[in-house]
Amino acid sequence: MMVEQPEHAMEKPESMMAKMRHKLQTPVARIMLYMIGGTFVWSLYLMIVYPLASLTCQWGWFGASAAGSGLKIIQTITTLLALALVAAFAFAAFNEWRRTRTDTNGETGQTKAAVIPLLAFVTLLLNGLYLLIIVVSLLPIAMLPVCA
Repeated sequence: MMVEQPEHAMEKPESMMAKMRHKLQTPVARIMLYMIGGTFVWSLYLMIVYPLASLTCQWGWFGASAAGSGLKIIQTITTLLALALVAAFAFAAFNEWRRTRTDTNGETGQTKAAVIPLLAFVTLLLNGLYLLIIVVSLLPIAMLPVCA
């Protein structure tokens, strides 16, 4: 006798991963992952680095009363980690753009095959902008005194 599982029962992780792998086989899903991933990493970076500087100065964390080297180390490590992750998303978007731009087979107009390379290129540019902003934000971390 077999007992039926209710509809709300949790699926096995293997079947959930198989469904996710199947969904990520389409270029549009991968491109959206690269776009959302880069945006998420950049947002998380901003939500960590800037409030951390304020809280450190207010509460004296990481040796802020001294030279502030502890805070600078934490901010530099966070910045380098964000740079690496956003660069990985940008590189993946570049590879997707390079692979899909040759798949159009001479089609012109607004076909799905013609839109996918555009989406990949826009995602590459967006992640490139995030990279530039993160690199520029590294300069004040390195040059300005903490809690001055």
